[in-house]
Amino acid sequence: MAAEAPFGTTAKPGELRVLVLPSTAADAQAISRVLGANGIASKNCSGISQLCMEHEQGAGLLIVSEEALPAGADELAACVAGQPVWSDLPVMVLSKAGRESHALADTVARLGNVSVIERPVRTSTLLSLVRSGLRARERQYQVREYLAAQELAQQVIREGERRYRSLIENVTDYAIFMTDPAGRINSWNSGAEAILGYGSEEVLGQSMDMFSTAGHLADGGWIRRKDGKDLFIDTASAPVTDDGGRLVGYAHFLKDVTEKHRIEMEREELLQSERAARGEAERASRMKEEFLATLSHELRTPLNAVLGWARLLRKSRDLSEDAMNGLTVIERNARSQGQIIDDLLDMSAIISGKVRLEVEPVDLASLVSTAIETIRPAAQARDIQLEVVLDASPALVRGDPYRLQQVLWNLLSNAVKFTPKDGRITITLARVHSHLEVEVTDNGEGIDAAFLPYVFDRFRQADASSSRPHGGLGLGLSIVKQLVELHGGSIAATSAGRGQGARFHIEMPLLAAVPDAQRTEVLSGLRMPAAELVVQEESPALDLKGLKILVVDDEPDARFLVQRILADCNAGVTTASSAGEALGLLAQDPPDVLISDVGMPGEDGYALIRRVRLLPNGSSRIPAIALTAYARKEDRAKAKRAGFQRHLAKPVDATELVATVDSLARPSSA
Repeated sequence: MAAEAPFGTTAKPGELRVLVLPSTAADAQAISRVLGANGIASKNCSGISQLCMEHEQGAGLLIVSEEALPAGADELAACVAGQPVWSDLPVMVLSKAGRESHALADTVARLGNVSVIERPVRTSTLLSLVRSGLRARERQYQVREYLAAQELAQQVIREGERRYRSLIENVTDYAIFMTDPAGRINSWNSGAEAILGYGSEEVLGQSMDMFSTAGHLADGGWIRRKDGKDLFIDTASAPVTDDGGRLVGYAHFLKDVTEKHRIEMEREELLQSERAARGEAERASRMKEEFLATLSHELRTPLNAVLGWARLLRKSRDLSEDAMNGLTVIERNARSQGQIIDDLLDMSAIISGKVRLEVEPVDLASLVSTAIETIRPAAQARDIQLEVVLDASPALVRGDPYRLQQVLWNLLSNAVKFTPKDGRITITLARVHSHLEVEVTDNGEGIDAAFLPYVFDRFRQADASSSRPHGGLGLGLSIVKQLVELHGGSIAATSAGRGQGARFHIEMPLLAAVPDAQRTEVLSGLRMPAAELVVQEESPALDLKGLKILVVDDEPDARFLVQRILADCNAGVTTASSAGEALGLLAQDPPDVLISDVGMPGEDGYALIRRVRLLPNGSSRIPAIALTAYARKEDRAKAKRAGFQRHLAKPVDATELVATVDSLARPSSA
């Protein structure tokens, strides 16, 4: 016999095993581990010859690969034909070509009971097929045993009652008894007495249904012992005839398999429990996502009013210096609160694996420049010097421009946050071989060596005490790391220690050069994160004179704020508090632009825009903006699918709102 392969599980004497003839050692290990992990004994064979010798070990099922079986099919077919124990042997062939393989088709014809399974095959499918084959094979073995016992019984009858009784009495693993054609018991062995608890004097002449809970034992099942205990049994029956072929009764063979049945039931219960637990986990995940979406909506809605009115009031010429400073503080903190909300939603999406990148060619140098200009006012407010060194070579990467911009802004704002007054921040972008490197270095507070390994962990902060000098949730750097890795890049942090500054180093794979016509402009249409360290001065507002705008929002504060922003730009503004009221106003005097909230009682903004798109006389083509506190990427996509041209998140930026209205109403001038 060839040497046994190093993989596979062993079986007890007489126990059915799965024989595996793998193509490679890796296949052997993979199949054996799957079978072993599910309680199925297996043995790996090195060739057809070893397979043919394994019948002495009571093997029950054969799994081979398409590369091995056809080559040894003749030897295996001869072995199957010559060994009764292998008659009708079930053979499973895992084949990439499936039944279309000519070699396998010939093998199937020669062996007979062959199942060809096309690869790739699911683990669950493989296990199901193996278990089914084992059950069928086990039944064959049992039937063979029962038939052998029947043969013995018939021999005993022919040779005499004494020898028959002596032989049957020695069988203790099975309850073996005889009944006449009417079903009355006329023999009872010691195995039957041990299993069922009845002595022969109690059952002889009685119907065998006396211990059957189902009224019959033809297919096995539950029976009741004399002491009232229920047993699960396997059973088989065989007719007994005399020398003339006349039916004289039946031989019955029962085996107690209660423990095996219990294990199978427990396994099924575990599977059901696991399915229920998975369903509960999925339900909890949906509830968490719904809660976060609602939380975002409920927090953004009041922030919209706070931030909007703070910016409007700052335009007043009659405010004292203290009042102006107070409004600046209000606006800055409202933006900071909005950033915390965004970070929570981003981290939730990252943890649940639902971040979707809108990938395109991106000029990383342009993104770095944009992020620097955005952060420059905050640095100037603290007299922090910005040193910028950008490689003049093309800096194209493949990624989501908004997410990459978020990464750069987070790193730069973090550097400003932890760099003291009159400090220095250096930003470099360089091409190194086949990748781009971005570094943000500061001479600020630095990172303690003990905390450095955890700097990218979520909710981790070097100082989490109530007296810490800086706020935040400790999510920014964790989000940065996750987003960089989603783009196929890497990020590392180094620091010489407390007071020695810090360096953050990003590496991104470089995109192969593309024609200039295909380069994507990433500077327009992107929003920086909501929180800025200082409030920037606004550019002059656009003039919306002559435009009619309908604003729909069930919140009076939000409705009035948008009306005020647009009216200050000379637009004619009509408001509605519900979808029904809005449809009435649309029918009377169609506006140039529709601005609608999404989350409204009764009929929401999605239903409103769908009804608008069905209006006659050109009203269906009114440009529409979804202005909503539902600010996730999936919310933006849902708004576009419903029929809105644009999606703006609350708290709304007045300049962005006005610019969006102008671009929709006057596309030729945008």
